Amino acid sequence: AAGVSIAKISERLPKGAAVLRVMPNVCASVGLGSAVVTANEPGREMLGDVVEIFRHVGDVMELPERLFDAATALHGSGPAYVALFADALIQAGVRQGIPRDVARRLVVETIGGTAVLLKDRSAHQVRDEVMTPGGTTAAAFVAMEKAGFVGAIHDGVEAATEQARGLGG
Repeated sequence: AAGVSIAKISERLPKGAAVLRVMPNVCASVGLGSAVVTANEPGREMLGDVVEIFRHVGDVMELPERLFDAATALHGSGPAYVALFADALIQAGVRQGIPRDVARRLVVETIGGTAVLLKDRSAHQVRDEVMTPGGTTAAAFVAMEKAGFVGAIHDGVEAATEQARGLGG
């Protein structure tokens, strides 16, 4: 469960029991997820097997437990953030007169294609490939920055991280 530490889990188990924490995201349901994993000392010998199991549904990264709540906020909740962004883009397209079904297809393909580009390029590289000075993307960036787009994302991930920390008791 989000925010529940190895120490908290260990309180309910025999002393010295192996405990592993794994936090996958919902994208695992389509084989494109990610998961973070950590273990206490007794659980470390099982870590390789657990990583191998979760590799069948996506990328797996071992992280120190102190980063688990932040990772939960980032990638565990991340698909919902992307869905919120997608919905906002679809709504924006509809407001500009694009039929909803067409706007949805355009946005879904754009997000999927961008995800593929980001496998081999940095976010800045992709952004720079799309944006030309004085162009449409640059105008959108100015408006989004003025509206606090990046700050809102930072605030959201921070709030989710704090919520995860609070869930652990």
